[in-house]
Amino acid sequence: GRKFAVEPGGKTALIAPTSSDDSGTNLFRVEIATGKVVDHLKAHTSSLQALQLSPDGRWLATIDEYFVLHVWRMTE
Repeated sequence: GRKFAVEPGGKTALIAPTSSDDSGTNLFRVEIATGKVVDHLKAHTSSLQALQLSPDGRWLATIDEYFVLHVWRMTE
């Protein structure tokens, strides 16, 4: 599954790390130019498998290894 998405404007990306530990359940917003984590979201209780950002960047869908789907309203 897809585990990253570049947000509209191209300055930040959403990244779900591939990990067998607890960090695989998290989602990070990262500045592309610097690699700095600017936001952190505890997304699921099991490993994230994929994420998809809506074309306008207002909605994010994530799914975990047990097929639990979350839809997030993104804010600036």
